[in-house]
Amino acid sequence: MRFVTSPAYTSSNSMTRDGLLEEVMRTRLHSKYPVVAEQILASRRTVRNIVTAAARVAVRNAGLDPSLAGPAIAAIERGVPLDPGFRKRLQDLKRESDNTYLDAQDALGPTEALSPTALAAFRRARAIAALLGALDSTSSTQAAEVVYEALASSDDEEKALVTITKAT
Repeated sequence: MRFVTSPAYTSSNSMTRDGLLEEVMRTRLHSKYPVVAEQILASRRTVRNIVTAAARVAVRNAGLDPSLAGPAIAAIERGVPLDPGFRKRLQDLKRESDNTYLDAQDALGPTEALSPTALAAFRRARAIAALLGALDSTSSTQAAEVVYEALASSDDEEKALVTITKAT
């Protein structure tokens, strides 16, 4: 089994040689957008607002079939569990999309670019990861991970970021 995503990073502080306290990256979002990650972690808005905005962006960016995305978005908005059978369908599609992308990446020669089909599979897998993460998010750290996945599903990350940050 292959994995594309990794678990959320944890928070830790360490002392540098010159006596300064530094904070180690806490989420994957910190690696690319540390200010946004901190806004999410400090947000007074509910986690549901943030993850709903991120899930909507992910669905729109990846062009997920509304029959798949609609019930998940509705469950996220209402804060209710998604039907287990439907969740499994999303998990299976995510796994299939990840494998399609990884197989295409493995087949690339040193100078070849990823095909549009493989890139679409990557974006679809990231969008589904955002949806599934949004369904399970109860903390701002988890919300930051959902935002990270939603941004990875986008071909216009800056536009997606603006839309999502309006919810923080």
